[in-house]
Amino acid sequence: MLRQLLIHNYAIIQDLDVAFGPGLTVITGETGAGKSILLGALGLVLGKRADTRVLFDLTKKCVVEARFDISAYDLQAFFAENDLDHEAETVIRREINASGKSRAFINDTPVNLGVLDALAARLINIHSQHETLDLNSSRFQTSVLDSLAGNDEKLKTYAAAYSQWQTLRSTYATRCAERDRALAERDYLQFQFDELAAARLDGLDESALEAELSALQHAEETKRGLAEATECLQGDQGAVLAGLRQASNALRPLLRWREDLQPLMDRLESLRIEGADLAAELEQAGQSTAWDPGKIAGLEERLDEVNRLLHKHRLPKAADLVALRDQLDNRLLDQDREGDALEQMAESLRLAGQKVSTLAGELSTRRQKTSPGLEKSVSKLLGEVGMPDARLSVELKPLPEPGPSGQDQVQFLFASNKGSRLEDLRQVASGGELSRLMLSIKSLVAAKKALPTLIFDEIDSGVSGETGRRIGVIMEEMAGNHQIVAITHLPQIAACGKRHLFVYKETKGKQTHTRLRELVAEERVEAIAHMISGEVLSEAAKANARELLSIT
Repeated sequence: MLRQLLIHNYAIIQDLDVAFGPGLTVITGETGAGKSILLGALGLVLGKRADTRVLFDLTKKCVVEARFDISAYDLQAFFAENDLDHEAETVIRREINASGKSRAFINDTPVNLGVLDALAARLINIHSQHETLDLNSSRFQTSVLDSLAGNDEKLKTYAAAYSQWQTLRSTYATRCAERDRALAERDYLQFQFDELAAARLDGLDESALEAELSALQHAEETKRGLAEATECLQGDQGAVLAGLRQASNALRPLLRWREDLQPLMDRLESLRIEGADLAAELEQAGQSTAWDPGKIAGLEERLDEVNRLLHKHRLPKAADLVALRDQLDNRLLDQDREGDALEQMAESLRLAGQKVSTLAGELSTRRQKTSPGLEKSVSKLLGEVGMPDARLSVELKPLPEPGPSGQDQVQFLFASNKGSRLEDLRQVASGGELSRLMLSIKSLVAAKKALPTLIFDEIDSGVSGETGRRIGVIMEEMAGNHQIVAITHLPQIAACGKRHLFVYKETKGKQTHTRLRELVAEERVEAIAHMISGEVLSEAAKANARELLSIT
């Protein structure tokens, strides 16, 4: 509920402090006194843009502050989401300095206009015959039908299910696209893996292979060298072993008289034995060494394959090829597992979509049951506000698939005259007709759910007499549970207000200021009488004013 509006340095308002209360507050005043300026200032705290043209004094900043009692609203989540302090009395302030820079605050915390607009939409709704875009929107029409159908809780359940369904759809689509890209390269990955697997790389030591190949390639040279070494040790010409035997035979007899030669004898014998063993091993090595063209070709082919794979994958050693092969194997396994996961996700998505369709069907059924009652009630109220032949029809068309509000596209069709064809509101309803239609609809919704503060700006244009009185009565009835502010030029509506605020201009010196005061008792009678008779205040007009006030 709007509690207070403070305006400083805005248009022709130098300073203004307006208190508001529950029920119906009417605002009247002479033409040009500043009623629209008052709404313009309020628009600033509702998030509308402004520039330096709104400044009364260009050397000072403009400040507009609105105080709200939000204890009855469920706004804790909104305040938490926007990192704001939630207080029962919430203050919205807007400042515009001389350079045109604008700042906005909620409970003294700076916010951007988007946050301000989002909060203000939950606190105040301004309606005039020139602003009927809400009524023409399918979203608003759907919300009206849902309010009357009592769909609030079902809509919360549906919104949660729809959000989950949309999240699943998005995730599933993303993973399917990734799966498709992966499948497109699967053949190549499989080829790379098969190639590396066929290379039998586990435990492979390319240095050892190269050494083995080198030994085989030089087998003939090795065999000749071993034979020559063997010949040197035990061959017919200059055989080393034969010389060692002769030396041993020559030295052995001398030991009888020269015991000190025994160590030399032992060393000589050791050399002879080692030489014999060495000769045998050299001979064996020579016999086992052979030229094997087939084995050489096999080793060359193996090394060529390893080197080709290293060059292809730009890796330094065979162990890195093994690591790459294992990576490819894991990627292929992951793709197989992803296929199974996508099957499970597809089933979850199907179930989520089924749940959304079921809930959307329940919403649609309730809307269809509510539509006739809405049509009948609105037509009745339109008759009471001077449109006896006007008709409203609610049309529900199924959407191709469920949307954020269900599976229905709601459209209000309207005909203002008897015999006229029902058509889209935007094409056939005038501004005055739309205003009275909006009043009728909101009066029905107000009986079902809490509404923000409703401000009606001269929606009574073009009506008078009993029709005007009935519009005032409807507003008064709505104000039983909701705060209503009505800017009006009709005495019948002004008389319905619980409080009566009067806007007027005051000129001092060379400056004109907008002023506002609350009317009480006889002041109110005189103000309404002036609305009836004009400048000349007659006793008949005053009597008429008293009658209107007594009726209400």
